[in-house]
Amino acid sequence: MINTSNIDVASVDATWPHYSPSLHEKLFLYAVVCTPTLGEAGPTILTVDSGLNSSKVERLRPYTNYTAQVIALVKTSPWEEISFQVSEEAYFQTDEGGE
Repeated sequence: MINTSNIDVASVDATWPHYSPSLHEKLFLYAVVCTPTLGEAGPTILTVDSGLNSSKVERLRPYTNYTAQVIALVKTSPWEEISFQVSEEAYFQTDEGGE
């Protein structure tokens, strides 16, 4: 599950548990995806090194409801196929922007 904190007008801090690959898998990247729930805009996608389990997501829209997920991109041996391990969703709202 992805957790969100320190939410402001255009950013949020995201943390998630480290994905533990199986014997025939290799974790090579995380993608944090924040999508406006009403479709006001496209998703904001941030790629994160596989050794990290937190990041600040920026360039969000003020006063907008979002759905957040983290996706672990995994290569499976021996064919090097890529698979995705998707977290449960979290919901948050950015702060209202001031003039």
